[in-house]
Amino acid sequence: MAWEQAASHAIGLIFTTMRRWHSGQMRGAS
Repeated sequence: MAWEQAASHAIGLIFTTMRRWHSGQMRGAS
């Protein structure tokens, strides 16, 4: 089944989104 692939993709997407949001927040705070 593609369970592992789906989970990996979802985790990667969330990680990327959180990282991008964190960077934007840090930049906006300065």
